[in-house]
Amino acid sequence: MPFIFKTYGSILVLSLVLVVAQWSPEWLYYERTKLAQGELWRLVSGHFTHSNAAHLSLNLVGFWLWRLLQPATLPQHRILSLSLLLALIISLLFWFTLPQLHWYVGFSGILYSLFGAWVGYLLYTREYLIGSILGLTLIGKTLWDATHPDNLSQQLIAVPVVYQAHLYGLALSPLSTWYLYRRIPAIHTQA
Repeated sequence: MPFIFKTYGSILVLSLVLVVAQWSPEWLYYERTKLAQGELWRLVSGHFTHSNAAHLSLNLVGFWLWRLLQPATLPQHRILSLSLLLALIISLLFWFTLPQLHWYVGFSGILYSLFGAWVGYLLYTREYLIGSILGLTLIGKTLWDATHPDNLSQQLIAVPVVYQAHLYGLALSPLSTWYLYRRIPAIHTQA
């Protein structure tokens, strides 16, 4: 299998899914009333569509940046399966803790969990400085979105930022760290 697919296959597949999902997003939104009517695919699919091209672009850039920072040996099937699992868990958290949330779109909850997992990996491999900076940045951005609802992010994506998606993603980071990096050798450990 060519290196590009072996190393970046999952991100290529997920990127394609994210782009294709923009063609008919109304069938994919996390939409509470439709979920209550039995359209259960929306528990997962809402995380793979976006409010507009800027929203999609921000998440694609973040996703590619995250992947480029990862060990080349990171198993591709784990990225795909974890993304689906996180989408489901975050949506269930929406359902049970945010009854006032009627609809949601975006990959950022998953993305925050992936970056949070990277923080966990960095700290595990004793890369304390970069791990701490990245961790504090994620927490700071989530707090900013929670306390400043009319910010640049909201203006770019043209819908309110559901900061709870970011918060839930961060809360799921320990699970993501374990799932992604188990059996991956520490590549940056210091003696």
